[in-house]
Amino acid sequence: MKKGDYTKLAKIWLENNSKFELDGLALKGMKIDRVELGYIRCYFVIPDHLSDANGNWNAGAMSVLIDDMAAGAVFSITGGNLATVDFTMSFYSTVKVNVSHLLVSPIFFYP
Repeated sequence: MKKGDYTKLAKIWLENNSKFELDGLALKGMKIDRVELGYIRCYFVIPDHLSDANGNWNAGAMSVLIDDMAAGAVFSITGGNLATVDFTMSFYSTVKVNVSHLLVSPIFFYP
């Protein structure tokens, strides 16, 4: 492991987050495919319990997953659970449950 390379720890941290109540509901079933410095890629089939009244992925549950993935990408560089940067979500279309989705969390700038 290179200095400043905490990818293995970041993967373990993200996997362990699923043991907490709120995170566990949002991350259940997520499969971590790849972890690199500043980068996490996962596959996720959105389960029924994360749907809204219209059968779409609940925006709050989506926010929890995105925040955890961003924190994991930061962790892969820093080795610590730091507060993530403010993020903005734009919704261009709905996301249906019971469909497999590819999720990527890159850090675009780090020294």
